[in-house]
Amino acid sequence: PRPPYPAMLEAYGPALSWDVRSMWTLADLATEGHPKERRRWLTQACEIDGDFCADLAALLVGQGEDEAAAKLYRRYWREGTDRIAVANKVEWLVEYDRQQGNLESAFEIARDAAATDSRDGLGTLASLAEETGDLEEAEKALRRIAHRHAGAEDLFAFYGRRIAGGEPRYEASRDALLEEV
Repeated sequence: PRPPYPAMLEAYGPALSWDVRSMWTLADLATEGHPKERRRWLTQACEIDGDFCADLAALLVGQGEDEAAAKLYRRYWREGTDRIAVANKVEWLVEYDRQQGNLESAFEIARDAAATDSRDGLGTLASLAEETGDLEEAEKALRRIAHRHAGAEDLFAFYGRRIAGGEPRYEASRDALLEEV
């Protein structure tokens, strides 16, 4: 089911100078015993097409190259054509920007991700908003998840955290959510 890396390297031949899907496939095959080759193909694919930068960014995160990873995730966020996929992969960048004190950028990216109404995009915004104390925006994003994705768990957990943190005003909302579910 998985051809060996050397065989596919030979099979793709000259297409490897331009075909990003072939590069991505080789990068995937290179995970088994060819880590330098994985990085090589992910880098080449990303250089050609911003839609292919997320995997390289994730690889760099794993190698502790956060600044380089942030640059690639930012490119992916700007250039990625599948906005749902982008929304589902920018959480790391949002958290990176938050930790760097760049809240304006973090919220811009998180709100853009949430605008797709993807569960991960909405969750990214909710997490950032709660972490920075914007509880109204966090609750709003979590309500959208509960409504759009029929999943009230995150909203219920939010209410639980707030109540446990000494904010009894959320008890009525939690109780209403329990009744609704």
